[in-house]
Amino acid sequence: MRLSKSRFTAGLQCHKRLYLQVHQPELAAEPDESTQARFDQGIEVGRFARGLFPEGVLVEDDDADIRVGLVRQVYRENCHKRPTLS
Repeated sequence: MRLSKSRFTAGLQCHKRLYLQVHQPELAAEPDESTQARFDQGIEVGRFARGLFPEGVLVEDDDADIRVGLVRQVYRENCHKRPTLS
């Protein structure tokens, strides 16, 4: 398991939060309206970025650790010639 930025932040806020986020994610509460709005904005920003950089390489996977590996692979293969979007 890799320590992502969100996991690191969770651990700074509360050690138990990090533990539960990693080992029992099913216990997480549904996001409130404000949090969901921020998630939705992030999705829109991603769509906008893909429109600005249609030649970019889109990296998608539900598992953040796998995404990190895929982004690294794209960087190695493309030598930063094309934008990488995730």
